[in-house]
Amino acid sequence: MNNGDSNLREFGKFSLDPQKRVLWFENEPVNLPLKEIELLSVLTDNPGEVVTREEILNVVWADAYVEESNLSRHIYLLRKVLKEHGEDENLIQTVPRRGYRFTGEISKTANDELPLASNPVSDTGPDESYKRERETAKSSSKAFLSWLLVPTLLGFVLLVGLGVYRFNNSVSAPSDTSQPIKSIAVLPLKSLGGEDDKVLSLGLTDTLIANLSKFREIRVLSTGAAKDYADDNREPSAIGKELAVDAVMNGSLQRADGKLRVTLRLIRTDDGQQMWTETFDESEKDIFLLQDTIATQTAKALALNLDIGNRDLVLKRYTANVDAYQAYQAGRYLFYQSQSDKAIREFERALQFDSKYVLAYAGLADSYVMSANRAESNKRGELYERAKLYALQAFALDDSLAEAHVSLGWIRRIYDWDWPESEKHLLRAVELDPNSALAHQRLAYLYITLGKTNEAVPLSLQATLLNPVDHSAGWAYYCNRQYEESAAEYARRLSLATSPETQREPRLGLAMAYIELGRNEDAARVIEEAPSEIKDDFASNVALTIALYRSGDAERANANLRSLVQKANEKSGRWVRLAHVYAAMDKKDEAFYALRKGIETRDDRLMWLKTTPYFDKLRDDPRFLQILRSMNLPE
Repeated sequence: MNNGDSNLREFGKFSLDPQKRVLWFENEPVNLPLKEIELLSVLTDNPGEVVTREEILNVVWADAYVEESNLSRHIYLLRKVLKEHGEDENLIQTVPRRGYRFTGEISKTANDELPLASNPVSDTGPDESYKRERETAKSSSKAFLSWLLVPTLLGFVLLVGLGVYRFNNSVSAPSDTSQPIKSIAVLPLKSLGGEDDKVLSLGLTDTLIANLSKFREIRVLSTGAAKDYADDNREPSAIGKELAVDAVMNGSLQRADGKLRVTLRLIRTDDGQQMWTETFDESEKDIFLLQDTIATQTAKALALNLDIGNRDLVLKRYTANVDAYQAYQAGRYLFYQSQSDKAIREFERALQFDSKYVLAYAGLADSYVMSANRAESNKRGELYERAKLYALQAFALDDSLAEAHVSLGWIRRIYDWDWPESEKHLLRAVELDPNSALAHQRLAYLYITLGKTNEAVPLSLQATLLNPVDHSAGWAYYCNRQYEESAAEYARRLSLATSPETQREPRLGLAMAYIELGRNEDAARVIEEAPSEIKDDFASNVALTIALYRSGDAERANANLRSLVQKANEKSGRWVRLAHVYAAMDKKDEAFYALRKGIETRDDRLMWLKTTPYFDKLRDDPRFLQILRSMNLPE
């Protein structure tokens, strides 16, 4: 290839002088790094023809060791500069498995039509600048390699390959022959560092999931689902099959000397084939640029529509302060670990750096709701009020933020008992973020509360599609009197449980479904075989007591009941659960006494009063209708 002719190459409003290595735009030099100009010169040598990666590396980096994966970074920067000056990103087209093609039309003129100039990024002459660039490339490459451990480098080399792209309206996708990806799970990045790197890894994963979730043409599993696979060492395709998605994205994060390297791979679930891979290098100070680059390139790899309107939505930033962002990510990391008190401190720290950081307010609202759910009645109201205050602040700052509507909708339901307001916010949350598992789950729960169980079932199933570890579908089936489906859903969820904590809800739900199916011995077995921290739980003992009573073991049932009454007197949030046992054992007066105690303490289990089978024996009693009226629930 000849990279040194003296003619100017004109395309659009640009003029490229490949000999002096200068790019002009409307007679003004473009501030473009030397390597990008050399790269553009190589591509414009033969417009319309494919230039392989090897050919580019042999010409532009002939005397320097440069990893092939870095070429895509230079291509990205070149496209970015050209686009900023009005050119289409598809001016430089990726050709799957081969290289790149310059698609524009070029005309050549004598270079005396423009003033002579050296490269605008350097005051040295062309030859000296070129030599210095090569020396810099050599030393930079060696310096970067030095901070990577040998196993890390080997792992990286294995992951890095030629990206496979498909172009559709200037958007690249995995493969020309592949089926379009309609669902994806983004697994947490593998961190090679300590706890701080784990926070950053989950933060980058969470941000990528949030960005991809804004595309309506693809189903993206929530961070709540992805986080459970952070330490899963199985093949990505096996995880993808378990999660019922078309593709899985995984990767790694390396951090050293103020630099970040993120490597991503897109794996097709059905055959385990790697469809796309890319490596992103950036300074820690430029983490927002790193996020934008990752989101943009990933969207292209998935053939998602990245027109201007969509791009602005996907790349929307909620803060420009790196310290605020890092504190927020630490808060989210702790929130996902159910450490709400520590999460609150991090979200508050984020607001110290940026008082208008709307995501931090939403994080505070969620964290206070989590704390309120675990608190005693005299503390619960105070925590819910704090949660509502922060949710309203988030809503005031950005009423298009789905997280703010989710938080407000939940508080209006569980604490304010304001059903219309709850529905308004949750419907808006689903509209704003159709990939939000939590929004679908909470709207399903609201409809269960209101007795609209037929509407709750499909919403809960959608929540489960977005987060396979979500257990709302089992509950929706149960309240809709579909006990076989409920048992099957809880059994599926139990099979995915990885810890005693994640077993708790599906075990309890499975036991209650078995009770309604008349399988009382099976219900008792499900509880008695549970780990001790579940078996000794108050709710589990409620289910066990009912199962024992219905199977004819009245002696053990009554002994359990006495223990439950004692425990209910010790902790206020247990009265409605105790009412379940009283109702099952035909102790109506005691059941209504327990329900009234629940009303006094605003027990959140009252949310199921209208629809749960627990209270079917009480529904024709006037006292039951009176309780419904006190909660503004339709009779």
